Amino acid sequence: MFERLGLLLLTCTVESRMKEEKQHALENKIKDVAMTPKEVKKMEQLHYGWYIQAVSALIGAMGKEMYDTMDRPNKKAFVACMNKIEREYDLQMGADCLVKAFDGLLVSSYPDAVHSPQFDFVDKDISSFEPSVLQEKRKRRKSLFANGNRPVRLSYRHRFKRNILSLYANDEMRAEAKRIDKVETSHGYKVKTMDHMPSLLTNRKSPVKTVTKLIGTVVGSYRNKTLTDGQQLKHSYQRIKDLQSIVEKKNMDGQFKHRMLDMVIGKNNPLRARKSFTERFRDIMPDMPNLEDEKLYGLVDSVSKHTKDVNYNMLSPRFLSIMPDRYQTKKKLLSPNMFPLYKDDSENSVLPIPNILESTGMDQGDQDSVMELVMDVSGVNDAVDTAIKTVQGLKSVNLDKDILDITNLLDTTFKTLESTLHDHQKEHLNTKKYSFLEKDQLESLFGEKALLNRTNDFPFDIERYGEMSFAEKEEGLRNTIRLIAKGKLGDSQNALHPTRGKRAVVHFQHVSLSPYAFSPSIHTLSVLGPVTLSPSLFSPSILSPLLLSPPVLSPQVGNPLIFSPYVLGPNVLSAAVFNAYVFSPYVLAPNVINPYVLSPLILSPFVLCPDVVSPTILSGVVLSPSVLSPSVFTDSALAVNVLSPTFLS
Repeated sequence: MFERLGLLLLTCTVESRMKEEKQHALENKIKDVAMTPKEVKKMEQLHYGWYIQAVSALIGAMGKEMYDTMDRPNKKAFVACMNKIEREYDLQMGADCLVKAFDGLLVSSYPDAVHSPQFDFVDKDISSFEPSVLQEKRKRRKSLFANGNRPVRLSYRHRFKRNILSLYANDEMRAEAKRIDKVETSHGYKVKTMDHMPSLLTNRKSPVKTVTKLIGTVVGSYRNKTLTDGQQLKHSYQRIKDLQSIVEKKNMDGQFKHRMLDMVIGKNNPLRARKSFTERFRDIMPDMPNLEDEKLYGLVDSVSKHTKDVNYNMLSPRFLSIMPDRYQTKKKLLSPNMFPLYKDDSENSVLPIPNILESTGMDQGDQDSVMELVMDVSGVNDAVDTAIKTVQGLKSVNLDKDILDITNLLDTTFKTLESTLHDHQKEHLNTKKYSFLEKDQLESLFGEKALLNRTNDFPFDIERYGEMSFAEKEEGLRNTIRLIAKGKLGDSQNALHPTRGKRAVVHFQHVSLSPYAFSPSIHTLSVLGPVTLSPSLFSPSILSPLLLSPPVLSPQVGNPLIFSPYVLGPNVLSAAVFNAYVFSPYVLAPNVINPYVLSPLILSPFVLCPDVVSPTILSGVVLSPSVLSPSVFTDSALAVNVLSPTFLS
C-alpha cells in the first residue's frame, strides 16, 4: 500500500517537474523573440495608425451620408472642401468640412466651387451610367405616355409546336407519310425530339490531366512526396495565383492616394490624386527628419516627373519568375523575362507559360494541371511555401498554438458581438456603414467578465450611455467631430465628457471614440467606443495597406495594446516603421518591412530569401544572383540591377 502511494507521489513529482521545465523552456523562447521597448513603441504607432484610419473611415462615412442628401451647390462646395485635403487620413481638415456641412456654411465658404466646371461631374446622376438598352426602353415608354394616352396592349397568341403532317397538301399525301413513318420505325430507327443538346463532356479525365498526374506521381515518389503533398498541389498553385492577383491589385491601388474624398464620392472620380514613389516610401517610413533624406526624396520625385523609368536593368535576365519584377522599368538591356509563370504581356517577356498553354487550345482545367506540374517540378511551390512560412513562421519557436489560440479567442469574441446585433443596427451598418452599440453589447466586449476587460478605466459611464436616445447619440457623435475639427481628438478619448454639477445632473456633450478594438480576422467589425464600423468601411485586415500620415493631433490613446499583432524577431521592423503591409499579425522574418537607402548589394547571392515590403532607394544589385527569392510588395527607385540573374523569384 505504502509502496504504491510512494510510487504515485514520485510519478506526480516527476510530471510536475517536467511541466515546470517545459513552461520554463517556453518562457525562455518567448523572451528570445520578445519585442524590445523600441519595437513595442513601433507597434503602438502601428496601432495608432489603425486608430487614425478607423476614425478617418468614420468621418468619411458620415460625410457620404450627408453628401447623398445635399443639393447640387452644396455637393460642389463639399467636394471642393474635401479636395483641399492633400494628405491621407487628415482628420482635422476632414472634420472641418463636416462641421461646415453641419452648420450650412459650405456654399458661403466655397462660393467659386458652385460655378466651377472642375466639379461639374457631381451633378451627374447615377442613372446616366445605366446601360443604354434600359435608357432606350424608358424613352420608348415615356413617349407612349407623352400625349396622355394609354399604350395599346398588343394581342398575342401562344405558339404551339406544328404537326409535321400539316405540311402535306391533301389527305392522300398525309396517309402516305404515315405509312412510310411506320416502315422506318419497324427497322429500329426513331427520330428523337430533345429540348437541348446533351453534354459533350464526360466524367473521364482528359489525356492532359492523366499524363500530368502520372508525371507528378513519378516525380513525387522520387522526391519522397506523400499522397497528401500531391493532393495539396492544386491548393498550392491556387495560392500562388491568388498571391499574384493580390500583388497586381496592390500595385494598381498603391498608385493613388486614399483620401476622404474617395470615401465620399467613390474611388472612380476625376479628382483622384496619384501618389508619388516617395509618398509610398513614407507609408513605411513616415518620419525621416534628416535633411539628406529630404534631398533624396526630392531627387526621386524630380526624376520621376521627367521619366517613369527610375530603375535600370542590365544583363540581368529572369527565368521562370513567380512575381512581377520589383524594378518597374522599360529600360532593360539584355534582361529578358524568360518563361514567366504568370501572364505577362510586356515587350520584355519571352514565352510566358500561361500564354503558351492558352494558345494551344487547352481548356482552363488542363492549363491549370500543366501549370501545377511545372511549378511542382521546378520547385516553385516549395519556394512560395517558404516565403509564406517566412512571414508566418510560428512553428519554429513552438508559439503557433498559443498565439493562434489567443487569435481564435479574439475572433470568437467579435463573432459573438456580431451575432447579437439587432435588425436596426444591421441596417445602419449596411446603409450608413456605422452604428451604435447597445449597453449590453458594450458590457459583453469590455465588461468585468469579458476578454477585453476595461472596467477599471473605462472612459465613460455605460449606465448613462444606456439611457440615451438614438438622437442624443448622433448629436454626441457630431459634437465629437467638432472637437476633432478643433484639434482636440485627445479630449474625445475621455469619458462621454459629461459636465457634472451634482452627481444626478449630467450634461451630455459628445461620444467618446475609445476604447477601440480590432478583430484579428478579416470581414469583422471594428469598435470605436460605442460606435461600431462595418468591415467594408474599415478593416485592418491581411494584406491591407496600413497607411499612416504623421500624427496631427497626438491624442492620448487609451490602452493601445487591446489587440496586438506580435512581431517576432530582432531584424523585423528594423527601420522607423509606423505601419506595414503584413500577411499575418505574427511575423518572423529577417527581410520583412526593411527599407534600404543607399544600400547596394554586391557579390551577395541569396537563396530562399524573400523580400516583403522592403523598398530600396539609390541602391542596387550587382553580381548577386538570386534563387527562390520572390519580392512581395517591394518597390524601388533609382536602383540598378547589373549582372544579377534571378531564378524562380
